[in-house]
Amino acid sequence: MEPERFYRPSESYKKIRGQIDYDLHLTPYWSMSSKLGLPLEKLKSKFSRNAFVFFSHRLHSYVIAYNDKLPITEILYHVLHEIGHIYYGHISPDNDIAVPLAKQETVASYFATFIFSKIGGMKMQTLTGNEHFTYDGMPIGILLNDFWAWNSSDLLNNTLRGALAEFIVASSIGLDTNECREDWTAFDLQTKSGRKIEVKCSSYLQSWNAERLSKIQFSIRSAYAWDAESNYSEESKRWSDLYVFCLYASKKRDGSPLQLESWEFYVLPTYVLNEKCNNQKSINLNSLLKLNPTKTTYENLNEVIENLQIIYDPCEYS
Repeated sequence: MEPERFYRPSESYKKIRGQIDYDLHLTPYWSMSSKLGLPLEKLKSKFSRNAFVFFSHRLHSYVIAYNDKLPITEILYHVLHEIGHIYYGHISPDNDIAVPLAKQETVASYFATFIFSKIGGMKMQTLTGNEHFTYDGMPIGILLNDFWAWNSSDLLNNTLRGALAEFIVASSIGLDTNECREDWTAFDLQTKSGRKIEVKCSSYLQSWNAERLSKIQFSIRSAYAWDAESNYSEESKRWSDLYVFCLYASKKRDGSPLQLESWEFYVLPTYVLNEKCNNQKSINLNSLLKLNPTKTTYENLNEVIENLQIIYDPCEYS
């Protein structure tokens, strides 16, 4: 039995539906080692430490050899990975034009992850980016993470930067960021101690303007609250206990919003805005600083929020 890998033309990895045309045999490494006359470690070194697949002309079938010393769930995953190679046409007795190996491995991994999740091998309570786009119930080689990268890589985009700021604040105060963000609530975040936070964000740099720095401006407008039971509230107001004004302070484009030391955080009780700004809809940085907010860093943000003196609305507790 001579392990041999055949390849389909490069277009094959783009096809939507795959197929398995021949029988499939599974064999553990100890058996394959004996049949090939190779010591077990040499077999692993020559082919794979986990599993490998080839087409046997003698058996007229595909053969998947797997490392039987692995935990059963790992064996299952690696066998599914090799089936992915078969399904997408990377292994075939009829073609000899190679698809790039990296592309083969990526698509086979997509296949294995998809099938493994469907049979309960992985329980995903939240989306991870490994979820598949499918057609007729089968993966097509595109992940949710591909969409995220396509849609969300411009971190200087105004809309995306606002969500990023919320995520940064949430992670700083120890919230479970595995829970999906809710963008329809009356306030953005709530601490474990119950403090309601409104997060606002601004930046000197904009993705749409590379020639000059932007003026720093934050929205402080009041809003109507909404929930599924009562629809919109009758009153428009600022619903949080405090505001966290997040400033991405870098003025050079060779930096990144992922560098948290480049952010400045200004924490202010909501009652101060209500008293000093009333119905004002926005505030610039100089005006904000005149209200004496507490300036802090990512590292100390949680402590500042918890120690901030705030005034609760008595109507909420009556």
